[in-house]
Amino acid sequence: MTSNKWLIIALAASLAINVGFIGFLAGKASSAGVRPPIVDPMFNMGGVVRRLPPERRDQLSKPIRQYFRGMRGNLGNIREDQARLNELLLASELDQSALRHAMDRFSDSLCTSMAGSHGSFVELAALLTPEERALLTRRLGGPPGRGPGVSAGPRRPPQRSYDTTDAPRIESDRRQQP
Repeated sequence: MTSNKWLIIALAASLAINVGFIGFLAGKASSAGVRPPIVDPMFNMGGVVRRLPPERRDQLSKPIRQYFRGMRGNLGNIREDQARLNELLLASELDQSALRHAMDRFSDSLCTSMAGSHGSFVELAALLTPEERALLTRRLGGPPGRGPGVSAGPRRPPQRSYDTTDAPRIESDRRQQP
């Protein structure tokens, strides 16, 4: 009788593990099309350059390396600003003024980083041939292999729609930081 009890417990544990594993796999498979697109167009430049002939790749690698070296400082600033936001949010007393200032700094860091990225993107795009720019355009359409006109499969419709017509608006009193 006790061996049947252990056999039933082992069977139930095995069933639970298998159901959990199948659920995990189903979740991974169904969430692939839900990820938001990457906003930085420079992210796709590497995929374009890797598809080029070696001599052309060598010509474009120096400007791309310079871009990524320049981004290190911007990313460091963004990380510092995020850490400051976390500190302020986790404090026992919320300092609204300091949080507002930290949010402004964080926004400024993001905008500075984005402006640099966009400038580099324009400079690198000017170095590309029309065919290479066409390849870049296809890469900007989404994840690898999914450019404009390439179906990623059926998209799930939004689960909810929110009516924001009556939502309160928050006016920012942002001041320029020196």
